[in-house]
Amino acid sequence: MILGMKEGIIALLVDDDEDWLKLLKASLKANGIASESSVNGMDLWEKILAVQPDILLLDLAMKGEKDGEKFCLALKANHETAGIPIILLSSNVNIRTIAEDCGADSYLPKSSPVSFIKKEIDLLLNAA
Repeated sequence: MILGMKEGIIALLVDDDEDWLKLLKASLKANGIASESSVNGMDLWEKILAVQPDILLLDLAMKGEKDGEKFCLALKANHETAGIPIILLSSNVNIRTIAEDCGADSYLPKSSPVSFIKKEIDLLLNAA
């Protein structure tokens, strides 16, 4: 790989459930999507700079100072990260409204099969 050039899709996964992150990361890899993860988002800004992800998959409900909605609002308000597509993942029945309010590009139930998640990633990245 040439320095500074990426090959393939890189997703940044943000969730406070480490077991779910490992499962999703392995499932995405099996579907041709490389990924890095951030547990609860406390290192989110550093990860974005280091990884330069094509897309973010952000859990809505996380323990700590910020939840997925607050991270989404901050990312979309920052001119350096506003263009990165964000998929909010949640079991919250109000996920559609929350996603619209924070500027997320899409939303899916957290229980979605990886095939659905991959399809949504492909749709968002091909629309860009």
